Amino acid sequence: MVKAFERLFHTFFFGNYFYGICAVALSIEASQQQGYPLNHPFWYVLLFLGTVIYYTIAYLHEKNSTSINPRTIWYREHQRWIRKSQWVQICIAVLAGCYLLFRYRSGFQEMNHWQWIIIFVFPLLAIWYYGDAIPWLQQTSLRSKGWLKPFVIGFIWAGVVNVYPAQFSPI
Repeated sequence: MVKAFERLFHTFFFGNYFYGICAVALSIEASQQQGYPLNHPFWYVLLFLGTVIYYTIAYLHEKNSTSINPRTIWYREHQRWIRKSQWVQICIAVLAGCYLLFRYRSGFQEMNHWQWIIIFVFPLLAIWYYGDAIPWLQQTSLRSKGWLKPFVIGFIWAGVVNVYPAQFSPI
């Protein structure tokens, strides 16, 4: 029983599901505080899965690591399951995203260029943050700039949980 709880605990926290729940909760709270109605349930599915996928990507290449960090060890030991679950999560996220794009296509057609910039600035910054995995961004990866990390992470989280729900509000 204790071993099963420990496995569940590690999966929940090391697998980044806790981050996913935090993103959804913050997004719901932001909508409520800003006076917007809640977004479509698929938005929250996409937000949850996007958060889990994003935070898991950094650990996928830890296969040969000799680190003694418990999280890195967990990723190394569960590499096969993590890769399979990532693919399932990506497929579900793509389906949810396609559904939302189709459902709200008229709203996208009416957006001005500033709204498009706002939409793209957060994912582009997120990609740049983990740029060490992208050859042409390796030298400028924001993750390697220690003093900048908290600002970049905070900005991305603020955009995803505050700006996006307002931008895509069903009003």
